Amino acid sequence: MSGPVIAKDYVPLAPLRETLLTIDGTGSSRAAEASTESASAESAVAAPPLKCATPPATSALGTAQFLQTTTDFEGAVAAGLPMGSMSSTTAKKVLIQDWLRTANCLSTDGQTELVYGQGIRLFASSDGFDVEGDVTLGMLAANSTLNSKNSKVLVSIVGFNDTQLTTMGSSIFGPINVDRFSVIDGLAKKMIDRAATLNNGTVQRLGVVFPPSSSAQHVMSAFAVQQIANGLSCNDTKSKFANLSPPNAALIASVYEELEAPCDNSAPDLVARARAKVSLGNVKIRM
Repeated sequence: MSGPVIAKDYVPLAPLRETLLTIDGTGSSRAAEASTESASAESAVAAPPLKCATPPATSALGTAQFLQTTTDFEGAVAAGLPMGSMSSTTAKKVLIQDWLRTANCLSTDGQTELVYGQGIRLFASSDGFDVEGDVTLGMLAANSTLNSKNSKVLVSIVGFNDTQLTTMGSSIFGPINVDRFSVIDGLAKKMIDRAATLNNGTVQRLGVVFPPSSSAQHVMSAFAVQQIANGLSCNDTKSKFANLSPPNAALIASVYEELEAPCDNSAPDLVARARAKVSLGNVKIRM
């Protein structure tokens, strides 16, 4: 795939189990396996799984963007990404290339902003390739060929139900080496070109918005810690703000949860209050 690489502004979540089509090399989807993977990942991220009551319509999706990230196998699985038959013991680096068109919506919890959309996702890994920093498809292909290492590449189609995409995706599945590099790269570009022409299908959950860090957020976090130290509940803390945004509400909740205090009307226990006081030291926050 090719295109401008942009910063990822959300944390990926497992697609809800009915939404994933991952090509297994024969052209068929791994729907049953994906359901199991998705269910286990969702239980680790949230229970019940976060979702929007009314997801955005396909007409509301923004301009398609290309994202490229590198993670380790454990991180990819924890996020619910479909690693298929890739090995957790040998796949040290996993390359993720996403072509996505997205829109945000508010989760049914009333606090969390989610990302929904459609896309083409390519996952690639080469055994024993453990280098610092990000990797590219070419680097994985070279490692596989020069060092005689096993490698894998697979494609996940999110939100589209198109025979041509499925056929091209099944042709990509397999090893990634120097001989196959140009074929895989070319097919991935053709899949993007094809997806760009489609205006049907469904809009699926892709992740949860991760707001950028700011000094205001650091102050908000410190204020929540002080509220815990003072024995005030999570809801008391939220009520201090007349127009509390969903991201800031989620930030306050995360502080309470981090210090093992419930985010409801219950007062923090003595253990949580002691942790908060240690965290604050001599800092005092007024808001």
